[in-house]
Order: sequence, then C-alpha cells, then structure tokens
Amino acid sequence: PSPALCATAATAAWFLAASKHRQRRQLRCGQQAAEDGLAEEWEEQRVFWQNLWSQPEDSQDGQEDTPVDLLTRKRVMILISDTGGGHRASAKALADAIEELYPGQIETAIRDVWTEDCPWPFNNVVKQYMWMAKHTWSWRMFWYWSKFPISRWFMQRMANARCRKVFRQAMEADSPDLVISVHPGTQHITLKVLKAMARQKRQSRIPFVTVVTDLGSAHPMWFHPEADRVFVPSRQVRDLALRC
Repeated sequence: PSPALCATAATAAWFLAASKHRQRRQLRCGQQAAEDGLAEEWEEQRVFWQNLWSQPEDSQDGQEDTPVDLLTRKRVMILISDTGGGHRASAKALADAIEELYPGQIETAIRDVWTEDCPWPFNNVVKQYMWMAKHTWSWRMFWYWSKFPISRWFMQRMANARCRKVFRQAMEADSPDLVISVHPGTQHITLKVLKAMARQKRQSRIPFVTVVTDLGSAHPMWFHPEADRVFVPSRQVRDLALRC
C-alpha cells in the first residue's frame, strides 16, 4: 500500500480509538453524575424525615431517655380505598415499617374515608370496583374517562362537593402530623382539605406524601404537584409522573 493510504488508515484508527475513549469517559462521567444525583436525593429524603419528626427538645444534650407520652406521640394517617387488596396491604406494610423504625413513638391509622364516611355513590366504590373487575370493558372505559382532563375535573368537582366535609371531619378527628396516600383517589380532595385547614388555622399545612403502588404504569390521578413527596416504584413510573 502507498504511504498516503497507510497514513489515512493510521489517522482513521487513531480517530476511532479517540472516539471510543471519549465515549467511555462520557459514560463514566454520566454514571458518576447519576450516582451523585441519587446520593443527593437520598440525603434530601433523610433530612426531610429527620426534620419531620424532630422536636425542639431533641437538640438538648444531657437528657435521660424517658418513655414517650401518649399525648406527645406523632400521628400518621394512611389513606386508602379497598379497591383491590394491594392498597391496604401496602398501608399495613408502611405501618409496620414505621413501627419498626420508630417503636412506640408513632401512632398509625389506616383509613378508607370513601367507604367509611362518604355519602352515596362514593361509599359504594368498592362494590363498583368489584363489578368493573368482572366486566373489563367498563373498567377500561372508566380508566380513560377519568384520565381525560375535562372529565377528571368534573369528577373531582363532584367528589369535592359531596365528600370534602367528611374528609375534613376525618382529618380533624385523627389530627395527623403526616398524611400518606396509597391510592390515586385520595390526592386531590385531601390536599384541598389540608390547605383549607391551614388557611383557617393560620398554620403550616400538614405534610402530605404519596406512595405509588402501581408498578409498571400509573393513572395521572396519582400525581399532584403540591404533594410534599411522591415515592414511585420504578423509573418508568417516575418518568410518567414528571410528564403529569
């Protein structure tokens, strides 16, 4: 081969080697950035939960350990709807985890306000769900109908008009320090009630957290921009949440 051809081949080989080196370096940088971002996110979560349960007296040194008084125990309210067994099972798992992490310090209540307190037809949602589970065409129709923004707005307005009062009564009766939702139907109305209570009492809104229990996909009603934290089970659901 000619010297020019050899030089061209050598230049091309060098260029390919350099390109692969840059790609490996960019990949390592991207992985490092992702790890740094994940570590930062975990640190934010740690600070959030630490500040949530901390009290002014926690910073005082030299105090002896004393039993937690029942009147000073923190209260967590977990909202569900028994439309399927997964939501209650998730709520029980959360309650068990909280008790394990904070033994004897936190009182947890699992509430299905829709079934327990709401008027008709909302108190029949479990029966309606069971019927739709047997007639999949109706479940599919309800899914897309409640996903469409205009029909979802109408449905939420109707629910607020009929059930906001009983949701507030449930909040005031339990007087929680934290509200956790493990059902897509308990974001919008609950946050409305919590904001109204905060305005009237002129105090900070009770923290509200969503724990998404759907693994592969999730209905848009799971996600509310005013939730303090939203925990998702997969990157796919995370990407879906960011688009809502």
